[in-house]
Amino acid sequence: MNPQILRKRISITDRLAGECFISGDADLLERAFNNLLDNAVRHTPEGGEISVHCYRVNGRIHFAIRDTGQGFSPEELQRVFEPLYRGEDSRNRSTGGTGLGLTISQRIIRKHGGELAVSNHLEGGALLTGWLPA
Repeated sequence: MNPQILRKRISITDRLAGECFISGDADLLERAFNNLLDNAVRHTPEGGEISVHCYRVNGRIHFAIRDTGQGFSPEELQRVFEPLYRGEDSRNRSTGGTGLGLTISQRIIRKHGGELAVSNHLEGGALLTGWLPA
């Protein structure tokens, strides 16, 4: 994703706690988080920002990925995990999306005993939050 991040001049900030370690299938977990980050990069406008947070609470690793894009419409919030659902025109194959990334990520995270949710941040943009067992 680095070329797209550089081309769009997106800044990425992270707040990653040192104890954010999980056990699981490394390839699947990498795919899940790459899908989440790819989605954020695709929908962040030029010069925008993506923030990534990770911290441990009570045996769970919590994470949040926020972008400064348009966020989700009310319909998208209800259907975003449906396979092949791409929502509005800006979320279609021409932007690189197939409508499977968030569905796949949710399934991988659930397979590892965690959960994934989507919402809009109060200040704008999409917010993906979740947790996995530590």
